[in-house]
Amino acid sequence: MDIQAIRADTPLTASTIYLDTAAASLPPDVVLDAVRAYLLDTGHVGIYLPAFRKATYARVEAARAQLAGLLGAAADEIAFTKNATESISIVARGIAWQAGDEVLVADTEMLSNLLPWKRLEQTHGIVVKMVAADAQGLLSPDSFAAAVTPRTRLLTFSHLPNSTGAVQPAAALCAVARAHGVLSLVNAAQSVGMLRSDVQALDCDRAFSTYAAR
Repeated sequence: MDIQAIRADTPLTASTIYLDTAAASLPPDVVLDAVRAYLLDTGHVGIYLPAFRKATYARVEAARAQLAGLLGAAADEIAFTKNATESISIVARGIAWQAGDEVLVADTEMLSNLLPWKRLEQTHGIVVKMVAADAQGLLSPDSFAAAVTPRTRLLTFSHLPNSTGAVQPAAALCAVARAHGVLSLVNAAQSVGMLRSDVQALDCDRAFSTYAAR
C-alpha cells in the first residue's frame, strides 16, 4: 500500500488531519472521477442505451470480483447494497422469526445494528439480549457462549466499533456461534479497509461493510 499515493489522491489530507474515517471516510479523487464520468455518460450517452448498460454491468462485475479478492470471498457471495444499515435490515427481515427467538447483540453496537433487532422484538416477539464488553471495550467469546440458550438464533457484533476502537476477536466469536448452531453477523463497516479482512478465516455467516455483504 502506497500511503503517499493515497494521500495524493485525497487532497484534503494535505491540509487537514481527518479523523472521522470510521463514520464517513473521504472519497479519493479516482472515485469521484469515476462517479462524475458515469453521471456524464447517463446524460450524454443515454442511460438505457444497450451498449452503455452492458458496459456498466461489466464494470459492476469487475468491482465485484475485486471486492471478493479483498474479502477472501467468492464473487457470487458479494452483494451490493446502499450501506451496511440496509444490509443488516435485509438479514433481520429475511429470517422466519418465532416469538421467543433470541438475538445476542454486543453492547458496543451502533444503532444500525441494534434498532432492526429491537423492531423485531416489537413486531415478532423476539428477545434481544445485550452482551457486555469489558472495561477495554473487548467482547469475550465466553460471555457470548454463556448467553446462548436453545432459543438463540443469531449473534451479532461490530468487528471494529467506532464507539471504542477495540478490535474484536471476530473469528473466536463466530466460532462460538458455529459451535452452538447459531447464525453470526459481523458488522465490518469500520474494519474493512482498515484491517485485513478474510471472511473465510472469520467463518461467519454474514459480514457487512458499507458496500458489501457475504
